[in-house]
Amino acid sequence: GGRARCEPKGNREGLGNSLRQANTMATIPLIDISEGVDKKALSETLRDCCTTHGFFFLTGHGVESATSGRILEISREFFALSDRDKELCSVNEYHRGYTRFGEERLDPANQNCGDTKEGFYCGSEPSKEDRGRFRLLGPNNWPDERLVPDFRRTLEEYV
Repeated sequence: GGRARCEPKGNREGLGNSLRQANTMATIPLIDISEGVDKKALSETLRDCCTTHGFFFLTGHGVESATSGRILEISREFFALSDRDKELCSVNEYHRGYTRFGEERLDPANQNCGDTKEGFYCGSEPSKEDRGRFRLLGPNNWPDERLVPDFRRTLEEYV
């Protein structure tokens, strides 16, 4: 297969001086996976982009823009819920579900408070036989369908 490329795209204007590598980070990389890509090369490229820049744009992934748009829309609905409603589907033992603002730490060795983000983690539903076979392979913890209609269906179509 081909080699993934970590190419610069855009600039960081307006991001301020809060970025650790502000003086050396002039662009956000673009990674195109539209052609056959060697998995090892891709993993090395992703690691390089994340450790050097902290971010990347991924193209050639085959996700339709309508699907991406619907996921963003339904995500806004979910994250607009009250904290109490979101916490009803907090992460389970398989790390599937909601994480509240400040719950996670990307770099615990250098952070004394949690990350300034909240998240929702889900994946393909494993078969009953495969459930728990691996540490993160288990059922998703979905919000109540009445709170965000179509949330589960929309994300299951994506994953």
